[in-house]
Amino acid sequence: MPATEIMFVPIVIFLVAVAPLWLMLHYWSKSKQKKGISMSKSKQSWPS
Repeated sequence: MPATEIMFVPIVIFLVAVAPLWLMLHYWSKSKQKKGISMSKSKQSWPS
């Protein structure tokens, strides 16, 4: 069996299952982090 046939199934599984989940979690955490930074900046801008 050529290497392309052996690697086909793991690559398809990665592209269909792992990559989308990885991207969603990555951008979800970026969004959450950005909201946290903006919230802390808004709290600092208010006079105590």
